[in-house]
Amino acid sequence: MIDRANAEEVVYRTAVSAFTYYPGKEASDPGYVLDADVAWCSAPLIDLPAELLTEVRDTIRNLITDPLADRRGFIGTLNRLVQDAGGAG
Repeated sequence: MIDRANAEEVVYRTAVSAFTYYPGKEASDPGYVLDADVAWCSAPLIDLPAELLTEVRDTIRNLITDPLADRRGFIGTLNRLVQDAGGAG
């Protein structure tokens, strides 16, 4: 469903957003909006079906805000989407 470059871009963007996020950032950093980070992270996946894109965005939101969230499942999901698209796994 997606190509490997898009999957890698989503992982990169999510990592950057998670690394720079801290609790209370929306209050202390004028103009920061978590939903904008989620949209930026998921932009390479815009062609996914709406329901799947919503699930991925929810996962990204959790990965950004929860430093203890397990990222392996997210990366596995992206890898499956690459494989479903016929990309090398």
